[in-house]
Amino acid sequence: MSHLLRRAALAAALSAAALTVTSLPATASSTNSALAKARAATAAFHDPAAAQASGYLPTEHCVAVPGLGVMGQHWINPRYFGSVDPTHPAVLLYVPTTDGPRLVAVEYIVPTSQPVAANPEQIDPNGPKLFGQDLNGVMAEHVPNTTGNHWDLHVWIWAHNPDGVFSQFNLAPALSC
Repeated sequence: MSHLLRRAALAAALSAAALTVTSLPATASSTNSALAKARAATAAFHDPAAAQASGYLPTEHCVAVPGLGVMGQHWINPRYFGSVDPTHPAVLLYVPTTDGPRLVAVEYIVPTSQPVAANPEQIDPNGPKLFGQDLNGVMAEHVPNTTGNHWDLHVWIWAHNPDGVFSQFNLAPALSC
């Protein structure tokens, strides 16, 4: 009997380990699939005229903070505020270049009436999720007169970010305002 219980326990442990191992790639795979959808949906917006034709409007300022890096110039489409659909980012992020604006990232914004968090850079595990990530916030608008209090997620799908795809700022030396 003891031998049978040990075999059953070993079988159960191996099954649980197999489930854990097989579930990890599925999560990474679904994140990669969602990132690919975001790239495909925004590829045409390397041309700023295509972005404007699709309802994205440039804001005046390019956001950069010494020591943190660049966010870029926010091109906002209010129609997509609240979207957690990878194919509909509320914001396209561009940096100025001698050849015109360069698309570097997208941002998803989910408005809320909740008060601003004590540390708005924090991750809110009770807020919305996208790409398997908790969104940052609750934070006050960082582009005047546009977003109000919100959660957001920056996704660096068009420029390498040494701090990671989902970092708010990008310290890459090639990017500046």
